[in-house]
Amino acid sequence: MYHPRLQSFGALLVVDADCRCIQTTSTNLTRLIGFERPEHGQLTLACVLGKRLSQRVRRELQGQQRLPGPLVFMRSKHRHARFQIHAYRAGEQVIVEIEPLNPRSKRRLLGTVTERLRHLVEATHQQELLDCLVNAVQQLTGHDRVTVCHFDSDWHGLMVAEALGKRLPSLLGQRFPASDFPVALRKSYQHSPVRLIEDVNAPTETLIPAVPGASLNGSFLRAPAPERQRYLNRLGVRGSFSLAIQGDTGLWGLVFCHSPVPHSVEPPVRDAVRTLVQMATQRMLLLRARQEARYLQRVQDSLVLSARARSEPQSPQQLLHEQAAIWMKLFRAHGV
Repeated sequence: MYHPRLQSFGALLVVDADCRCIQTTSTNLTRLIGFERPEHGQLTLACVLGKRLSQRVRRELQGQQRLPGPLVFMRSKHRHARFQIHAYRAGEQVIVEIEPLNPRSKRRLLGTVTERLRHLVEATHQQELLDCLVNAVQQLTGHDRVTVCHFDSDWHGLMVAEALGKRLPSLLGQRFPASDFPVALRKSYQHSPVRLIEDVNAPTETLIPAVPGASLNGSFLRAPAPERQRYLNRLGVRGSFSLAIQGDTGLWGLVFCHSPVPHSVEPPVRDAVRTLVQMATQRMLLLRARQEARYLQRVQDSLVLSARARSEPQSPQQLLHEQAAIWMKLFRAHGV
């Protein structure tokens, strides 16, 4: 029987379609939230989340594929332990993911994001924009290396921007073959644009009891596949955080955050980084549209003959002599 592997920084519940009865849980549920399983009777969502929150989850999921946003609850008031939950439908089941929330100054985070957004908006060309993005992401997450990888038409990757610390080598300017980004990996970013691997070598969790047909492909907590583990180990990476950059026609590239040691990224920080990436993507598309418009105007201007040329017919040789330098520059040619 297939046993999905899960990362241990969060717990997972598989619930029935009505969001009432829990069918299975990850092996770390008790350890993570201090929950004691009842010895007898059906384990329900209300047993774990409380009656009020479980009703809210059930109400907000009616007719919807996922919760409109994360919900927060406290499991143990005397310890002030806070947790965040996400829930979404997977076939005839509902997947509930639970993560602990560590205290952090929201005001400080908001101020940092606001300042970095201002820099992104002020960027006047693509490279400046991407350099600003990787520096902002590195400041927020604390990863040693943050890189933007752009895909060409054959899905080969080029590292076009980078913010680098002192513990990992630079990847800037390097090219990676399309085989490093298999189709399944690229498609997974269409459904889950954010991917976190806290520790690529950490022991994983499973579900108890195992539920046939439980699909966790869309789970944020899913553990990396063995081939991805080996790939990151070859790069000297233990902690990885990646986000998709979606262009006009699909996946434009990825933001990779790497650390040589295990590295966690709290949910509020992940949300802030995703906001920065989305804003940078929109700004990049706008800058590219403006650049293309200017280029097309220059091409159009090169086709308009001067007043003298219109009144005095010119031979092809004369036109070539007058326009060749402009055409070579416009079309990046070495000869006409």
